[in-house]
Amino acid sequence: MTTTPSHSSPLVGVAHTGLAKYAGLFSLLGLAISAVVVGEFSGWNQGLIEGGFGGMLIATLLVILMYACLCISMAELSTMMPYSGGAYAFARAAMGPWGGLIAGLSQMMEYQFALSTIVVAIGIEVDSILGEMFGQSFSSPILWCGIIVVFLLLNAWDTKLFFKSAIILAIAPIAVLVVFWTLAIPQFDMKYLLSVDAAAGVSKWLPNGLVGIAWSMPFAIWFFLSIEVVTLAAEETKTPKKSIPRAFFWAFIILAIAALLTLILNAGIAPGASVVGSSESPLLLAFKTLIGGQVPLVMLILLIMIGSLASFHSTMYAAGRALFSFSRAGYLPSTLAKLSVKRGTPYIALILVGVLTFLLAIFALLFSKKISAIALLLNMSVLAAVTSYIFTLISFVILRYKHPKIDRPYLSPLGVTGAITGLLIALMTLILMFTNSGYQLGLLGCLIIFALSALYFKLRGQSLNGNAPEELFANTLKLNSATQDNINNDLYGEAA
Repeated sequence: MTTTPSHSSPLVGVAHTGLAKYAGLFSLLGLAISAVVVGEFSGWNQGLIEGGFGGMLIATLLVILMYACLCISMAELSTMMPYSGGAYAFARAAMGPWGGLIAGLSQMMEYQFALSTIVVAIGIEVDSILGEMFGQSFSSPILWCGIIVVFLLLNAWDTKLFFKSAIILAIAPIAVLVVFWTLAIPQFDMKYLLSVDAAAGVSKWLPNGLVGIAWSMPFAIWFFLSIEVVTLAAEETKTPKKSIPRAFFWAFIILAIAALLTLILNAGIAPGASVVGSSESPLLLAFKTLIGGQVPLVMLILLIMIGSLASFHSTMYAAGRALFSFSRAGYLPSTLAKLSVKRGTPYIALILVGVLTFLLAIFALLFSKKISAIALLLNMSVLAAVTSYIFTLISFVILRYKHPKIDRPYLSPLGVTGAITGLLIALMTLILMFTNSGYQLGLLGCLIIFALSALYFKLRGQSLNGNAPEELFANTLKLNSATQDNINNDLYGEAA
C-alpha cells in the first residue's frame, strides 16, 4: 500500500454531521460483501442466455478488471474525501455542481433500483417457502411491505447494530457458497456449460457471437454491484485512511473468487447453462440437483434467502446514506437529511428509500412477469451504477492532473493508467447496453429521471449548502485553484 506523507484528512470536523464514527476494517468488509453477495445467488444467470457460457465468462473477466481499477481508484478518493457522498463527492470536487448532480443521481438510482430488484427476488423466495408450507401463494406487495419495514427498522435503529449485523450477514452467505462449491465440484461436467442453443455454424461457446459478450456485461456486473458502498461509509469510519483501502482489497478478492467459482460450477452441473440461465433462483436449482432429496425444500430456500437478505440490508444503508448526503448538500430538500437526535441515523431518508423501493417494484411488476421485472430493474441499476463509475474514474483523472499536490493518504498504485483502463471498460459497457432492445424501456426510464432532475436543479437555482463537507471541500479547491503551488498550505494550514 502506497501513501503520501501523513496529514489530517481535509476538512474533517469543520461541520459536525451527527454521523457516529463506528466502522473499522471488519465493519467495512462486512458491509461490502453483504451488499454485493446477492449477485452470486441470483440475477447474474441470465447472462448465460445472452452470451452463452463463453460470452458470460469473458464478460465476467472484463468486469473483474474494471472493478479492480475502480476499487483502487475509489480507495484513493475516499481517503482524500472521507465523507458520505461517495461518487457525488468525487464528481463535485472535480467537475463542479453539475458533475456532482449527475454522479449523485446515478449513485442513488443504482441503490434504489437494486433494492427493488432484491425485494422482488426475496418476495419470490418467501412465497416459495409459504407455498411449500401452506400450499398457497401469497400477494407479492404484502410480502414486499413486510420485508421493507423489517429492514427499515434495523437500519434506522442504531448504526452500531447495523454494522455488527452486516458482518454476520456477510459471513453466512459466503458459508452457503462454500458449501455449494464443495458439493458441486465432483458433479462438474463441461457438457453442461455448453448447453445453450447455438445456430448452425456458430460456436457453442459464443452462441450469440461477440455481441453476446456485450449483452452479458450487465449481468456480470451484478456479481460486484454495490461494492462501492464502502465509499459511503467513509464518514462513519474511525480510521478511513487505513481501513478503506484494506476493505476494498479484501472485498474485491473474495468477491472475484466467488464470482468465478459460482459462474463455472452453477453452469457446469445439471441441468446445465440453458436451464440455469432462465431460472428465477439458479443457486436453489443447483442445491435441488445436489442435495434435493436429502434436505427439505423449505430449508434450501431459507439458505438461498440469506444472500438476498444480506444484500437488502446493506443496500438499504447505501441508499439511505446516498440520499442523506445529497440532501444535506442542498440538491434535494434538506428535510431528507435530518438525523435522529437519539440514534444519529438518517431516518427520513431511509423511510423515503423504503417507499420508493415498494413503488418501483410495483411499477416493474405492472410491465412484466417477476423474472422479467428482476431483469428490468437489474439493468436500470447497472446503467446507473456504470454512469456513477464513469464519473468517479473521470474525477480521479481530473483531480490527479488539476490538483497533484493535494494530500492523498492513500495512492492508487495503478494511478491514472488504472483509472483510464476501468473507464474504457465502463464506457464500452454503457454504450453496448443500448444495443439490447429488451432493456431499452428501462434505460429510457433512467434517462428521463436524469432529465427531470436536471430541470429541477436548474429551476431551483442551484441553492447548495456550502457547509456540507463535500461542498466545503469542493469550494476550497476552487478558491485555491489560482495558487496551486500552495494548495496544501491553504487546505491544511501547513506548507506543502
